[in-house]
Amino acid sequence: MEIITEQDAFFLVALSASEESSLIELRWEFEKWDHSSIEVTTIIESLIKDGTILLSEREGESFSDYSVNDSLAIAVTWSKSESWNIILFLTEAGDQRWKTDDWGITTKRAKHLMFSNKGSVTRVQ
Repeated sequence: MEIITEQDAFFLVALSASEESSLIELRWEFEKWDHSSIEVTTIIESLIKDGTILLSEREGESFSDYSVNDSLAIAVTWSKSESWNIILFLTEAGDQRWKTDDWGITTKRAKHLMFSNKGSVTRVQ
């Protein structure tokens, strides 16, 4: 398993939010990488606190956005999540940041993180 840096982890969380991924999909993403030296929960909390991302819950065809405090309370459970209904999303400020920030990694590294590591996780749906 390839080791990732804290900057890589920030990028991966923001990428997941840009795709409105569920918490279980975020968990699966991090299962592909060696992130043992990184506190992913702290990264998620940081991105919530700085206004980049929030959490929302699918309710049928609509979504119910959580407040910052509720998002922070749910974020601590991300690594055990089995929920398809709770998703990460970029706030308006987060969307602007996504378009302009390099997340401390190169474009080449970003492409590698997005496309090359298929991991060894097996899922049955």
